[in-house]
Amino acid sequence: MSLPTSRLVTYFAALCLASTSLPAKATAAQPAAEVPVVVGLPVKFDRGIPTVSGNVLTDDKYLFGGERSPRSSVLQTAEEAEKLYGKDGLAELQKRVDFAKQSVRIFKWIGSGGDQLTYEVSKTKPLEITFTRELGTRKDIRWHLHVYAIRKDVTTVSPVRTVAFPGFPDLVQEVEPAIAELKGVKVPPSAFKPQGFRKPIEIKSAEAAAEQLGKEAGAKLAKQVDFDEQVVLVFAWRGSGQDKLEYVVKETLPEQITFTRRPGRTRDLRPHVQVYALRSNVEWSTR
Repeated sequence: MSLPTSRLVTYFAALCLASTSLPAKATAAQPAAEVPVVVGLPVKFDRGIPTVSGNVLTDDKYLFGGERSPRSSVLQTAEEAEKLYGKDGLAELQKRVDFAKQSVRIFKWIGSGGDQLTYEVSKTKPLEITFTRELGTRKDIRWHLHVYAIRKDVTTVSPVRTVAFPGFPDLVQEVEPAIAELKGVKVPPSAFKPQGFRKPIEIKSAEAAAEQLGKEAGAKLAKQVDFDEQVVLVFAWRGSGQDKLEYVVKETLPEQITFTRRPGRTRDLRPHVQVYALRSNVEWSTR
């Protein structure tokens, strides 16, 4: 028995209406991506000044000040990051860091170009992360800057461990200090010149030492100095007995040293001799 056309149309309309009213099949919620325990952030140097994620995080506060051991600082909030780096710097960091779940830890130091910073995450909970500086054996001294985003539920063990590579005591070469004063250096009368505190004698070899100071004094000086790594400045002048020659070391890389004479008030005319050995890559000036 066939249904009348009108009733057939009504039947299919009701069926269609029922099908569109059925609830949509529930889809399983996708789990949120887990925040990694630690992520290294890209670092580069801009004209000798360490920067993070490009040029926007350049800051004079990041000049290292001669720290030979790794020091770390932490940014826990976006407000702290903005205070240090400004809005542009914060925007750059937020491309890679979720401050609700992560903090930023910054390590900096001056050391061998072969230095490395490694880390190890504990296998037990609560998680701990230990950073280790492995001492390089190369003689070059460089800035090091390492930046990490670390999940906030992870504890960072402090301070940074320092270890040596196998054979380190035999391989490492000690770096000469930026400046060292040499005592007991005798200079001939010809070394005393007007404005001698402004124009020191610069000696770069044992032969030059013998030529400028005489054979005996030159040979004695050559025993105190490694001319492959150092140069010698001889300041010789006559002035007030209270004259003083001072210097300031600016902790750039390489260091910059500025010498300044502070004139005395007494009118007695006396000879002054001050001799310094400078590491050969140090920049120096007088004023």
